[in-house]
Amino acid sequence: MSGARAGITAILLVFLGAGIGRTAANVPPPEWAYPQTPRPFTPDPDDGTPKHLAGSIRAYTYQQAEYLTQQLAAP
Repeated sequence: MSGARAGITAILLVFLGAGIGRTAANVPPPEWAYPQTPRPFTPDPDDGTPKHLAGSIRAYTYQQAEYLTQQLAAP
């Protein structure tokens, strides 16, 4: 009897897992996670001066930021 009960439990868990996966796939991602860039977007011209975020003590030029981005993206 316990073997049949374990089999039924396993089948129910499979169906429950499949239902949860489909429900989560139907939910759109939150808007804050994927912000839209306003069009037409033009970045500020690179004048060579270091820039920083508010509240940050670090400052980088555009070229330094690009270099760091490439280093992080490298495999």
